[in-house]
Amino acid sequence: MSLSNEPFPVATCPSRRWEPKILQPTTSGDTVFGHLNSVDTFYLTRLKNILYFPETSVARMFFLAFREHVLPTCPVTDRYELNEIYENFVNGHITCPMLLHSIFFSSSQYVSQDALTSAGFDSLHEAKAYFYERATLLYALNCEYDQLRIIQALLFVSMWWSDFSEEKGTKYWISCAANLALAIGLHKAVPAAARLSQQERSMWRRTFWTVYSRDCNASVAMGRPLTINSKEIDVEELSDADFYERREASPLGRYPGSEAEALVDFTDYSGTQVFYAVKTARQAALLDRTITVDLDYALGSEDAIRELCECQREITILRTELSSYIASQSDGGVKDGTSVPTQMRWIMFLQLSTERTLSIVCRYLRRHIEKSQAWDATCSLKVSEIRAEMVRAAARTLNLYEELLNSDCLRYSPNFLNTPIFGAMVTYAEIIKEAREKGRVDRIATNKYQLGTMILEEMESFWPASAWACSLFKILAEKDFLPLRILPHASRWQSPEPGSEEVGTETGTGFNQDGGGGPQAERSAERSSFGYDPLQDANFFLNFNANSTLEAMFSDDLFDPQTWYATMQAPQ
Repeated sequence: MSLSNEPFPVATCPSRRWEPKILQPTTSGDTVFGHLNSVDTFYLTRLKNILYFPETSVARMFFLAFREHVLPTCPVTDRYELNEIYENFVNGHITCPMLLHSIFFSSSQYVSQDALTSAGFDSLHEAKAYFYERATLLYALNCEYDQLRIIQALLFVSMWWSDFSEEKGTKYWISCAANLALAIGLHKAVPAAARLSQQERSMWRRTFWTVYSRDCNASVAMGRPLTINSKEIDVEELSDADFYERREASPLGRYPGSEAEALVDFTDYSGTQVFYAVKTARQAALLDRTITVDLDYALGSEDAIRELCECQREITILRTELSSYIASQSDGGVKDGTSVPTQMRWIMFLQLSTERTLSIVCRYLRRHIEKSQAWDATCSLKVSEIRAEMVRAAARTLNLYEELLNSDCLRYSPNFLNTPIFGAMVTYAEIIKEAREKGRVDRIATNKYQLGTMILEEMESFWPASAWACSLFKILAEKDFLPLRILPHASRWQSPEPGSEEVGTETGTGFNQDGGGGPQAERSAERSSFGYDPLQDANFFLNFNANSTLEAMFSDDLFDPQTWYATMQAPQ
């Protein structure tokens, strides 16, 4: 950090064209810095430049990106209030610096490189790190009195992901938002006698169901337990009526001519975004219900199988509704000559979450059915049918990613929506593993696997986790998938059945009991070249627990992040 030659040290802003803003008192009569001592205030204002922001013309590009790409997936802020916040920002006044820095952080990923350069940043990561540091610093110093605004800011910064050692990543910030939402009672129905307007009630519902949806999807994506217990929720479901903002009622309507054109109207949104928000809450509830069933019932239980079959049926209904909506909107776009792909990407993002939910249900169901058939051979459900549905879900998932890639919309998806590709890749890796002979099925699975690898490579530019995952999948595909094909079906992470032999000592599995020659020697050579045992790690990867979560698939035992990072940084 460079310091000026003034009597008191002052950190320089990323660009000389940044503008200072005047911190105004809140409705309580004091500023959000009112509780801080002079040392903390000096640190924030002089060393961290908390009150400095990009010039208005550049900031406008960030606010536009926020409206177009962040608000549709995170509709937790009153759009009328956003208009007022932006108007005050343009006039040089702010009341909520924490929320503003979180807005600039979340929109950094979606602005052009020219906008980042104009703001004084050389890279996307530099911009995100700058605003993230200041938003979280303000959160740590309790520089916000409005608890709803705190939840909003936490959800916006939850897109943060720096490296594999990051402790305060996506799940951490979503959990903070969820805990605060529970503390103020957003998960409870508001009594009719409460002194809340209808708009305030709607905003509470929108905030809670957004937090809940993020918690469910991010927890599953990252292999973490859910923060919110669905059994304690009794708030009304999210509905179209909760999105009450209308453009004709916008305060910006009083500004004529070019001045109004220079402002960003946050009430400009579509019915597709509302449909996305409502159905996302429904998808998250089905995902939560699926996980709860698997946890609450014994493996192979008839009740578990019945409940999971019902979940599968409802998820299939939701998937059909999404497909029908896309078809109806496409027909409407053709009739009136409007373009629909931009709006349809939100529905495609939801389709990805739905396909992942269906895949998880099928994995749970397969595991329960296999156990049930071991007890009762008369079980009517067939594992082959469930497995076929898993493969179809994987195929649809890759097709969606390919379509998003072709339309250049993949970079707009929230981070937790990028993980369904892992489950799809695992499904095709299982097919490759079981297809001992190269045939039509093997070729199809291999082509799909290679398509998934290409998609992961494209993700590397905006999502660092994909580079790690991509390198792992490439290792699994080394030598024409030979390491996958010679794997035994038993996992080295599973305890052997009573009376059975260890996997490593079984004959006919490719392992020599004496440890010399043959496949064992090949494994030793591969271990020395890769730095670890790829067959054992791949064996765990393909026999992962039915949770099929990111943490389960990419644990430290499976792949050491430090080893990967050192390898990637080494000169080729």
